[in-house]
Amino acid sequence: MSDRFYPVPIARLFTLLKQEWEARRSMLGLPRTVFFTPSASDRFRSRRYGRLLETPVGVAAGPHTQLTQNLVAAWLCGARYLELKTVQTLDTIEVTKPCIDAADEGYNCEWSQELTLAQSEEEYCKAWVLIHVLQRFLGHDIAPSELGCLFNISVGYNMEGIRKPNVQHFLDAMTRPNPRIRELCAELAPLVPDLALGAIPDIITDHVTISTMHGCPPDEIEGIAAYFIAERRLHTAVKCNPTLLGPVALRTILNDVMGFEVDVPDAAFEHDLKWEDAIGLIARLLEKARETGVAFGVKLTNTLESCNIRRVLPAKETMHYMSGRALHPVSLELAHRLSEQFGGTLDISFCAGIDADNVADVLSCGLTPVTVCTDLLKPGGYARLSQYMENISAAFEATKFELPETGRVGGPGGDRAVLFEKLQALAARTLHAEACRKGAHPWDSIKGRRELGPFDCVKAPCVESCPTNQKVPLYIALAAEGRHDEALRVILEDNPLPHATGMACDHKCQERCTRINYDSPVLIREIKRYVARNGQVPAPVAGPEKGVNVGVIGAGPAGLSAAYYLTLAGARVTVYDENGRPGGLLERALPGFRLDRGFLRRDFERILSMEVTWKQERVGNRDDFNRIVGAHDAVFLGVGARASRELHIEGEDLPGVVPFLDFLEGVNEGRIKNIGHRTVIIGGGNSAMDVARTAQRLRREHDHVMVLYRRTRKEMPADLEEIRDLLEEGIEIRELVAPIRAHAENGRLNQLLCARMTLSDPDESGRRRPVPEPDGEFVLPVDMILSAVGQDPELGFLDGTAVALTRWGTVAVRPDGCATGHEKVFAGGDVVRGPMSIIAAVADGKNAAREIGQRHGLVFPKDRLPKAVLPARADLILHRARRWAPSVVAHTGPDARATFAMVAGDLTTDQLVAEARRCLACHLFCDVCVSVCPNRANISYEATRREWSVPSLVREGDHFGVASTTPLVISQEAQVANIKDYCNECGNCVTFCPSAGRPFADKPRLAISMETFDREPETVFCERTASSHTVHFHAPEGDGLVRTSPGDPGFTFEWRGARGTISWADFTCTDATGGPDTLDLAPLAPVAVLLDAFVRGTLIL
Repeated sequence: MSDRFYPVPIARLFTLLKQEWEARRSMLGLPRTVFFTPSASDRFRSRRYGRLLETPVGVAAGPHTQLTQNLVAAWLCGARYLELKTVQTLDTIEVTKPCIDAADEGYNCEWSQELTLAQSEEEYCKAWVLIHVLQRFLGHDIAPSELGCLFNISVGYNMEGIRKPNVQHFLDAMTRPNPRIRELCAELAPLVPDLALGAIPDIITDHVTISTMHGCPPDEIEGIAAYFIAERRLHTAVKCNPTLLGPVALRTILNDVMGFEVDVPDAAFEHDLKWEDAIGLIARLLEKARETGVAFGVKLTNTLESCNIRRVLPAKETMHYMSGRALHPVSLELAHRLSEQFGGTLDISFCAGIDADNVADVLSCGLTPVTVCTDLLKPGGYARLSQYMENISAAFEATKFELPETGRVGGPGGDRAVLFEKLQALAARTLHAEACRKGAHPWDSIKGRRELGPFDCVKAPCVESCPTNQKVPLYIALAAEGRHDEALRVILEDNPLPHATGMACDHKCQERCTRINYDSPVLIREIKRYVARNGQVPAPVAGPEKGVNVGVIGAGPAGLSAAYYLTLAGARVTVYDENGRPGGLLERALPGFRLDRGFLRRDFERILSMEVTWKQERVGNRDDFNRIVGAHDAVFLGVGARASRELHIEGEDLPGVVPFLDFLEGVNEGRIKNIGHRTVIIGGGNSAMDVARTAQRLRREHDHVMVLYRRTRKEMPADLEEIRDLLEEGIEIRELVAPIRAHAENGRLNQLLCARMTLSDPDESGRRRPVPEPDGEFVLPVDMILSAVGQDPELGFLDGTAVALTRWGTVAVRPDGCATGHEKVFAGGDVVRGPMSIIAAVADGKNAAREIGQRHGLVFPKDRLPKAVLPARADLILHRARRWAPSVVAHTGPDARATFAMVAGDLTTDQLVAEARRCLACHLFCDVCVSVCPNRANISYEATRREWSVPSLVREGDHFGVASTTPLVISQEAQVANIKDYCNECGNCVTFCPSAGRPFADKPRLAISMETFDREPETVFCERTASSHTVHFHAPEGDGLVRTSPGDPGFTFEWRGARGTISWADFTCTDATGGPDTLDLAPLAPVAVLLDAFVRGTLIL
């Protein structure tokens, strides 16, 4: 497997485009719903270098501009300023792979083109011709002499290289009449006989952007620019580095204000262009351009050299280059300062963190054109440009703004004073914009642990990450349609506690919502809460009695879940709990500002309204436990983790040191109404946040509440929203502090000896390990310590029973389920997992119920769930190219949080609909890897659902018999393959694929040409003739082929000297001849899947 490109001839590429258009009304996987169709009335049309620019938006020199199909894809979606990928004389360099990390701000180690200069010239010429052809093919209504699109060449990196013959030939080919244009037109002419191609200009461009090496001296930069201005007479722009701001300003903005953990080395500032040199250089070049009669300007900005501290890209690359949203405030400030220096008259084009939300603001300051890269590397890809056009159009129409003409000799047009004022205001506003800060995107990658195979990869990450695998996209879609009752039915299928989880779930589903890669996750928990409160379903009915009697010990989420599902299946359940109310710690310990107990109890009442027997009874010893076990056919143990974990410090048993569960239960029961004057909470999880916020509400005048945590806030395991709420309420977090000893005076707690900590290497949790600083001990005055460092189960009653415990003191269960060492006892929830989450406990209860049911012959009823209205694929692709801000849930203001009333409000009905419509319906098809590939190497196709038993044949005399079979199941129509010719293994699809896999390597790899097939050992090649379709394949045992014709009941194969016919229906083969004595047909099955799609026209090659 190699990372090289195999460029495709123009006639073949156009044929593929045309076939896809005729079959799907799409090109390069982009449906026409995301195409841009120009109009003379578009307010954002402008002129640059004297030529029409249909839109002021383009793609930056980079991964989106090195192949023909990349440029075509960008043009289809509205990019009209195409900055061709930078070329240099060294055109056979090896690029480290993976080379792109665009999970949030972007990083790359890909610093030049991966094609030879001759190949680059060919790709750009092909794109030039194809875009002219497609303009006519798609019926764009403009004057034939105006393409409305500019090709901007980008050249580097020093004068010596630029003077080399291969670069000089490239420059001539791009800026002077090029006979290759006519040759390409001749190749296309038979395919488009109705289109006149003679008018396509044979000169591609008259403008250049200079990209210089980091460390290029100022006089050499000036010399290169002067060469292009005076000798080549090209309109010229110099691309400036962000380091031009200087180390203090750049690091202040990037690290201190915006909070990005980016390490820009001192060397970057030392070897890059300095401010004083740049000002003089720009002034002299402006004068030279005026004298020559061409335009001069600057491009802001280049990527930012930074240390490879993330280690996502290969460690051998000690430096990588940052792009994307982290550069946006930096580059706007640089634009502001440069514009101010030159009285607002400097021609500045812009590329730094542009997205659909900020593009109109940037353009309205006269920074035009703008180009984009990192945003288009994220899900949605090129299709994201459609929202750019909509937002620009709306903004310009609202303000009646018109873009000035740029690229003029003597400077850009427009009212430069007004534009400068706008730029000054935008730069200042951006420095204070929360959306620009690193903390505005706190989520990690949505990648999961699921393996990625060649087929059937569609799995909504929200469903996959939910312990109960709730059908999140379905109930959200129903909620969007206003079908709340049906949405609640869907929730209850997998979760009998919708109120509890709608208020207090840790919502792991949201942490893997695909919307994270656009803006922020769908508010799944809040949607569930709305549905739970507003949906109406009949009361549950116990299933017909099956003679199975089950005891459930513990009435927390796990126990109640087990009781619910078992009762539905016909068991008769008795719940044992020492408390007077069901709910466990949900009822007893969770503070009121987190949940509404009135609604919470609806879940419990609904379950107990079935034929469930309730017994308030403590299981205090082994005899109690054995008695309950003896009375039932099976027992589920769900007693939770009811004991607060000890601090293991001296003085822990002093009065005033209170375990957090005792504190929370005491507050809820009204026994604890005050705290100490100086109260500290020790811990960093959600429980610690609950304790601190509860203590804050009991605070009297002059009382102080503080959280001590041994790591930093960044390492806190608490949910981000819990930390946010705590800080909003004015509670102090003292980081890097660990308790050593509590001290009392006259029997009263008065001091806590602490150690200052520092972070060392990561521990088994992946967080950096805290270690004490030398001489770092200090004393805190305290009179109350609330210990919140974890919980443990209380399981003394299991001593001497067959139920074994783990070394952590939790119940040991079998790896494949909930069964314990006792044949009748099952367990789940916190008693097995340790303190986890409500929904994990619900899942354990549900799974244990199914295990018990399987053992005792219970059949679980399955609701015939409703179906939601499915969007058209093309419309869904458009939807998946949109940023869409989440609804803002009303919260009680921090100043009004003195009581225990719920802080978080509910969605309104309008908000519910808007929020539900943000869902990307990932369960229908995925195609994330398709959309993020800048080269369009990953493609989607439809397979036929199959269940094949693929035989391994063995020779029996003069025929073959079946020795064994291997199953191949294709359960989904939506599939993905990889076109090797287009793929350079940049790794971008790996970043965003929600599985643990690598789509470019794990999916079937297709070769567009036999040449590619011969060179790449893991590819297949699809070949069509007038009468048949053939797929050639490589296999470890040798190359082969499968062949069929439309309408045939099967296909033939030739492999390993054998031949035969295989049935499409069941993969049987009755006529195999030749070849070895044993012939395993398993390698043919995935190839047959591709052959079927090729024949049916869903795989277009």
